[in-house]
Parts: sequence; C-alpha cells; structure tokens
Amino acid sequence: MGGGMFLEPSSHYEKMDLANSIEEALLRKWDDVEAVGLFGSVARGDDTQWSDLDMICIVKSGKDDLFFMYGKIPVWVEVWSKDYIARKIRQDELGPEWPISVNKWFEVIPLYDPHGIFQELRGLAESLPESFYIKGAKESLLDAYLWLTKMEAAHETADEIEAREAAHHLAHDLAMYIAYLNRTFYKKGFKSMFREYEEFKVVPAHYGDAIHKLAGHVFVDLATLKASAEELWVECLKTAELNRVKPRQIESLGEI
Repeated sequence: MGGGMFLEPSSHYEKMDLANSIEEALLRKWDDVEAVGLFGSVARGDDTQWSDLDMICIVKSGKDDLFFMYGKIPVWVEVWSKDYIARKIRQDELGPEWPISVNKWFEVIPLYDPHGIFQELRGLAESLPESFYIKGAKESLLDAYLWLTKMEAAHETADEIEAREAAHHLAHDLAMYIAYLNRTFYKKGFKSMFREYEEFKVVPAHYGDAIHKLAGHVFVDLATLKASAEELWVECLKTAELNRVKPRQIESLGEI
C-alpha cells in the first residue's frame, strides 16, 4: 500500500529544518511579515516522531491561517497581527481559554524576529495585573456552575450522555479556574490541563481525584460522578473565598 496521506514518522531535526524553510517561504510570500516563531511540542523539544509542526506568523494586515501537509508532516501556521495577539493576551474580550492558549506567546522560539516582538508579547503576559487573574477566576467559576447545574439536571432525568458531557465541561472550566487562581497557565496547553495542576500551589482538597472522574479519565457511575462534582464544587468555593474571588451574585434585578 502506498504512502498517500498516511502519516509517517519524522524526526525532531526534520521538523526543525522544515520550520526554518517555512519561515523563509513566508518572508517571500508576504512583504509585511514582522515575526515568525515556533511553538508547541517541537519548540519544547518533547515532540514525538508523529507530532505536527505548530508555527506563528505575525503580519501587519489580516490574513488566513495556513494548514497543510508537507510530505509526511502536518503543519499549522497561525497568522495574526501583533495588536490582535496583544488583545488576546490582555483578554480585552475575556474568555475562558487564556490558561491553555497563552503558552503559545510565552514559550515561542523566534525564527525571524528582528524587532523582538515575541519578547515584547512575553513581557506583556508576565505583567498582567492581579485583577486580570481574579476576573478570569470569577468567569471560569461562573461557567463551571452552569455546567454543574446541567449535570445535576441530567442526573435527575437519568440522561447519562448529557450528564457525562456536562461533567467534562465542568472539569474544563474548573481547570481554567485553578490556573487563574494560581496566576499561571498550562505550559503544554489543552493536553496538560488535567496534569499540570500538580505543580500549582493552590489546589482544592481532593481536586486530583475528582477532576479525573469528571473529565472521564476514570469511569464511575452517575451517582458517584454527581457526588464528586458537588464535593469538588464546595472545595473550589472555599479556595475562592480564601483568594478574594467572588463571582457576581445579585439580590435584585435592579442591580443588573
């Protein structure tokens, strides 16, 4: 059977050589490239022979991302302007994904960066104020509460599929909350969000055991799943109170 689109193993050095070649191609393709960098497993040096290649290209004007196969290597080039990335780091439009996305700007290896843009972006991530993390923790905790209520409702109707899906979303949002609470992010992004908490200083009681049940890494029955979720929620509220994180709760609709 021929190779075709089937993946074949590639070495770290092959991917590094390809990254440098892509950087040169991007500079030829566009005349407004300000920086090109490498992130992800190849940048960290912990890629396997099956890993894809993740790159960032910073341009002055908007362009689409590039996703393609080059020989046997899948390649993703994220293309953004510096101002857009800065807004994402500051979270002018606050969203729950910051703790699993900011590693791209923090750990990037510059391949072309004559003006030190990647160092500038890293400095921006390092200088975020205390209020940024408190706001992120509040938002994540509110999102988690929504999924907790959905999981409880699904448990009442014995809808196992809905209950387990809600539990997985709950695990995701609580993982975001824990990262914000610890004023940090997940170094390897989504793949490590249920492991890296072991390095954090502030972790609710029984977090590790419960989060793996909610994420579906450990299979338990629905009653146990619900009990684990509710117990972990109580512990998360305790850590929130100790760290001045209080999700907004109104007593009157006049407060809206």
